Amino acid sequence: RFGVLRYHDPAPFAVQLLGVELCQTAVWVPPLFGLAGVIIGGLYAWLDSALGSPPEARRPGAPRVLVGIACFVAQYWLSGLLLGPLGLLGGGFGDAAAAAIAAHWARPGAEALL
Repeated sequence: RFGVLRYHDPAPFAVQLLGVELCQTAVWVPPLFGLAGVIIGGLYAWLDSALGSPPEARRPGAPRVLVGIACFVAQYWLSGLLLGPLGLLGGGFGDAAAAAIAAHWARPGAEALL
């Protein structure tokens, strides 16, 4: 949509929902992202256990999880907008700021840092 990702040939895999094409991607992208999710999720569980994180820090609750997901989606969209044809902020400044905000608010206990 913003012109930052282009394939030389038409993408071999279209992601569709109810007959509407959401995006096009290479065939290897969904399995790679799935594997990354399993590895990252497993590392969080393992590190929480290994470091003895308190139980309340391990269960952030649905609202905080949804805010974290929304911040990630906004940051991902913003990165396309900033690096696209408009190049609104350039240099990745806005992208880095959005990532920092998402990381702060998605982290359990973030209110204590304010």
